[in-house]
Amino acid sequence: MLAAGLLAPAGAEALADDDRPVQLLPGLDAQPLEPDYAPENEDVFQPQKPARSKDAVEIDELEAVGPDGTGLGESAGGNLPATIWRGSKRDYVEALMARLPTSGPSLTMRRLAIGLLATQATPPEGGGPPGSFLSARAGALAAMGEYQIAAALLANAPTSPALDAVRARIETDLDFLAGGEEFARACTHTREEVKRSGEPYWQKALIFCQIIGGEAEAGRIGLDVLRDGGEPDKAFLVLADAVLGSKAKLEALPDPTPLHFAMLKRAKRPIPESASEGANPALMRLIAASADTPMKLRLAAVERAELAGTVPAESVGKFYEVQQFKKAELTNPLKAAEKLSGPMARALIYRAILAEPTPDGQAKLMQAGFARARQDKAFPMFARVVFPLLAKIEQTPALAFFAGDAARALLAGGEPAMAKRWHTLAAEQGRSDPALFDIAVSLWPVMALAEQTTGEPFKPDLFDAWLKVNGGTATPEAAQRASLTVTLMKALGLQVPDQVVLDITLGGGNETASVPPPALVDALGKAAAEQRSGETGLLSLAALGNDGPTRASTLTLALTVQSLNNAGLALPARTLALEAALGKGL
Repeated sequence: MLAAGLLAPAGAEALADDDRPVQLLPGLDAQPLEPDYAPENEDVFQPQKPARSKDAVEIDELEAVGPDGTGLGESAGGNLPATIWRGSKRDYVEALMARLPTSGPSLTMRRLAIGLLATQATPPEGGGPPGSFLSARAGALAAMGEYQIAAALLANAPTSPALDAVRARIETDLDFLAGGEEFARACTHTREEVKRSGEPYWQKALIFCQIIGGEAEAGRIGLDVLRDGGEPDKAFLVLADAVLGSKAKLEALPDPTPLHFAMLKRAKRPIPESASEGANPALMRLIAASADTPMKLRLAAVERAELAGTVPAESVGKFYEVQQFKKAELTNPLKAAEKLSGPMARALIYRAILAEPTPDGQAKLMQAGFARARQDKAFPMFARVVFPLLAKIEQTPALAFFAGDAARALLAGGEPAMAKRWHTLAAEQGRSDPALFDIAVSLWPVMALAEQTTGEPFKPDLFDAWLKVNGGTATPEAAQRASLTVTLMKALGLQVPDQVVLDITLGGGNETASVPPPALVDALGKAAAEQRSGETGLLSLAALGNDGPTRASTLTLALTVQSLNNAGLALPARTLALEAALGKGL
């Protein structure tokens, strides 16, 4: 009778056929990006001109919360409760905002961060200059590469020193990114702000504007002053010389900014490979859009941009389609993919999937692609890319071998109802085929995490069956999967017996992974216990960092998922748990 139990994963009512995923923060769909494969007459950069008027994003401001509580409507991600800062201290929250991870490879993290920063809400307790809390929120959004949302947040804000400074910086960065009349508007802002601010950013921007605006000698003098003063931004110094005509080579760009990208464009220099490592998601999108950049680097950038949420999966597929491969590679793609880098291997397999005429052949190629993506912690991204093709494959008994991979990929793509059909197929066929029965059992944890499990009873027989399929805890990998499973279920409120959790976690030995500092762990536990939901969200994001949930330790995941759940942020807790489970191979 255990096979029948597989049709109803722990803690959930069966999903109806017309069920659809609930988005954590609706309305955040990224704009498509075309690969534009390096035509000779194409400009280096082709970013979209970001809109900055109040018409671009839904604005929702109430006098009751004042200018510091101004927020955006649901279409821009601002749909968390207006009480998210209740009980928190203003200076502490502002400090946390300044330390948010900027490029975590996680849609859940990005959507939660935007929600916390863009939602209209009563500001936390504590004094401060008028507009300082709003400027902190806008500054954090800009650091994440969300310049457009940051500009919309400030669109209707009143004038104040704090707001004017961050507004000017964001608008100037937007103009440097978008270009237009060779940065004329950005340089107008710069010349105005440099009179009011001694911030190094404006000094550097002025030097660039002087050089391109017919004041090369003044630019050289300013550049010499910066160089003599020990300017730490070595990339800026090299790029300024390049704009002046120097042949000096830019060796590295570890922390790129919109100003750096504007200078690269003006100097007609290629984007260095190192730029993609420290780029925020908006700049990763620009790297992908740069037609003069090697396609290998563009491909890696568009994948990372999709993982971070600034490029839709369909754009990654288009980049895959234009990759150039040898005839021998296209003839035997799986063998050839073994010798290629992760992005190129996925592009080759994707090309093969498109060319394959049979569902059986497509399924086997997808399995190979999913396996390679898991190695690179890119499974959710590749699953979303192949989703349109996967959705057309019918759940037939002949394809039951594909049920495990198909269900996981559909969960990653936000389609639990479609995933459940594959799970059901494996369970039904598993009544007469032990291998398919094992596939159905192996899906139990992710199906349970995808559904509402809070407060539901634990099913020991089903867990024992899954543990057997998992290989118990005999190997470090099996032990980590078992520990992750019971930990995430416990964190979400499933009634896993304490003894089961203890036996599994102790039986698996120690995990080698970084963990948050004790002070952060203590602060997160207290914030969640006292229902300070906004503060809990910020601390959780800080705990996960730029590595995101797929690289986080089991301890970090348990801490963040349970804290979010306890603080009333049940939906991001569940989506984060599922994202981690799928990314780590459950």
